[in-house]
Amino acid sequence: MAAMSLLQRASVTALTALSGRCVGTRLGSGGFLTRGFPKTAAPVRHSGDHGKRLFIIKSSSFYDRRFLKLLVS
Repeated sequence: MAAMSLLQRASVTALTALSGRCVGTRLGSGGFLTRGFPKTAAPVRHSGDHGKRLFIIKSSSFYDRRFLKLLVS
């Protein structure tokens, strides 16, 4: 998601530089605080113990037991 944001900002900046006019607000990127200058880096959200966890991976032994059972059979 951060890479897509950087790609969008880079394309808007390149398009602005090539055309010589401000097209960033027309394309929907940036608000009134960032209208004059584009950001160079997208914010990255570091997760700790609080907040929304996007990916939860819990290990289980289901497939291990199934694989071993198929090996023995």
